[in-house]
Amino acid sequence: PRTEAKLRARIGRTYFHPLALFEQAEEQQGRALTLQREILGDDHPDTLESIGNLAELLISQTRFSEAEPLLRECLEGQRKTRGSENSDTFSAVGSLGFLLRIQGRFEEAEKLLRESMEGLRRTLGPGNGQALNALNNLGTLFLDQGRFNEAEMLINDVLLKKYEGLATNPPLHALLLFTLSKALTGQGRHSEADPHLRDAIEKQSSAFGTEHPHTLHSMSLLGEVRWRSGDRVEAKHFLRQALEGT
Repeated sequence: PRTEAKLRARIGRTYFHPLALFEQAEEQQGRALTLQREILGDDHPDTLESIGNLAELLISQTRFSEAEPLLRECLEGQRKTRGSENSDTFSAVGSLGFLLRIQGRFEEAEKLLRESMEGLRRTLGPGNGQALNALNNLGTLFLDQGRFNEAEMLINDVLLKKYEGLATNPPLHALLLFTLSKALTGQGRHSEADPHLRDAIEKQSSAFGTEHPHTLHSMSLLGEVRWRSGDRVEAKHFLRQALEGT
């Protein structure tokens, strides 16, 4: 049964990414989780991983009310088995914070996202990829609330320090550049955002291709930036690329 659970969990992840077969993914992941609860218990690392994977699948389908109790269970399980000062625990804190953010529950989300970022910086180091991603999640929360200056300062600080985690992870570097660009355009500083977006597009195109959603979002924002800067020709070029890639 334990081997079956691992196999079903693996199949479920494949159905989810990259196949996007949500119904089949949920069936396999749900069955894997049931087996793991029966055989290993609710707080076993494999069980907690499956709980988190199922929650991620539900979030991708905007089934937030179903995902939230799973993420809370996963967080409590991590705290019980690994302790409060553990990187896996802080990642689980961040996952719950992310869910609350996309539901617009900003006050609750900010507390958790800060805890996740600060905890990951303590346990893994400020230049670690997970810590930088957590920082970006907090920056995105600021964007959602129109706190553009705070987002700019947060992201710009880590970009200026040129952490090794950025040099070895171009997609993450591009994500931070995109968030910084959003913060700048939110303040009407389009010319400053322009070079950051071009850098992000170059990194994303190399890592993912030109039709990946991350690349297309950067192209769309650059198109908007060029339009507001008065360059209608280049603006239409990037906006057309973004539209055709969707």
